[in-house]
Amino acid sequence: MAFEFQAGMRLTAARMQEGQTRLIEQGTDGATVTNSTLTDSNIVVPIVANALYVYELYIAYTASSWTGSAGGFQWLWTPTSAIRDRHAHFLARNNTSEDNSTGGPYLNRAMSPTTAVVAGGAGSQFRSIFESGKMQDTVDRNVTLQYAVGTGTGSATIRSNSWVRVTRVQ
Repeated sequence: MAFEFQAGMRLTAARMQEGQTRLIEQGTDGATVTNSTLTDSNIVVPIVANALYVYELYIAYTASSWTGSAGGFQWLWTPTSAIRDRHAHFLARNNTSEDNSTGGPYLNRAMSPTTAVVAGGAGSQFRSIFESGKMQDTVDRNVTLQYAVGTGTGSATIRSNSWVRVTRVQ
């Protein structure tokens, strides 16, 4: 735990739990057929004002295969003001040859906290996104993972086994 305790401070159970790692799971599949409106997932992280958190996100998803300029899966945290850094590993969105036996090109990238990122899709085949970063804001709030179809038409589903692991470090 990264907290400093000093002589004379009251040590409470709540204070001791602040630095514990939390696992927040999607729990059920969530599906959407729109790319114009991001849909809230069940992955909601409550944060405390001015506290700093690090997170590791795993998204399991299926999405329409990339065809021309449509398909894929996009995701973003909201409110974006609470995200300090984002780095992810995900399937390239314009890949049309991925399948369960050959895979496809993956990207490793630092991303803007304010921009939804689009990953490739492969129909009913499961794909994964790994993201890590930091969360911090000036007010107590919930930070929610949102998702949608990448671009154009199609479908996107965040799977029940998606999760985020969050640890308060300051």
